[in-house]
Amino acid sequence: MKGGLLVVLHVLETLKHEGFLDSLSVCVAFNGDEETGSNASKEWIMSTAKKSRRTFVFEPCRPGYRFVLQRKGGGWFHVIAKGQEAHAGADPEKGINAVVELAHQIVEINKLNQNNMETSAQVTVITGGDKVNIIPNRAEARIDVRILKLEEKERIETFFKTLSEHPYLKGSEITIQGGINRPPMEPGDATHKLWELIRSTGKKIDLPMEWISTGGCSDGNYTSAAGTPTIDGMGIVGANSHRADEYAELGSIDNMVLLVAQVCRAIGEKD
Repeated sequence: MKGGLLVVLHVLETLKHEGFLDSLSVCVAFNGDEETGSNASKEWIMSTAKKSRRTFVFEPCRPGYRFVLQRKGGGWFHVIAKGQEAHAGADPEKGINAVVELAHQIVEINKLNQNNMETSAQVTVITGGDKVNIIPNRAEARIDVRILKLEEKERIETFFKTLSEHPYLKGSEITIQGGINRPPMEPGDATHKLWELIRSTGKKIDLPMEWISTGGCSDGNYTSAAGTPTIDGMGIVGANSHRADEYAELGSIDNMVLLVAQVCRAIGEKD
């Protein structure tokens, strides 16, 4: 993420030095809450995108200079199962095991995965129980959901809304929080036209570029949903996000600054 900021700042510096920046109308948006869903900045980002002809998102470019034109949408769900505590040895029949209830619901949640639709529903965090000799009265699961097509949003959200109507254990209760908060980023004709400009510019400086689709979300999901042609992955080349061996290719810094600056110049001359 810091690499993307580096590219932005040096592109502006380059255009200013060349006397070209004043002929462009540029808005630079720095956002600090993207990794947690952009809850505080979503509306600002979308309103800014609606005023713009194009949006570049400076998430990392993928190895081999692969840019992102398509992203899955997604969201998070929080499932809470409530039961009745009891002594696990003396009075187990008086208890309602929230962990068991949640386990059965997780089996159903796992059925949401549809490889043919590229929809995923992954249970990533589970908590439940307090002491080994007490039947737990509460258990929780958090689920990461990703969708490639907007029509999947209704199916997923309907499933979770009705989950509370189907408890496995008599007397248990289920509550649901969350939803699909990022729409899929789906490239239209205007996005592909913008990509052709970037690709042809990269060809002039011998960059072997291509575009990809990815399951990760970014603020590009919002700018695309606002109707603005969006190209993502405009930051420095890197990989292994969120891992200890995450890295950036330092040699790509000059290339990306040069590419984006030349694209901006081409846009300014065209407009």
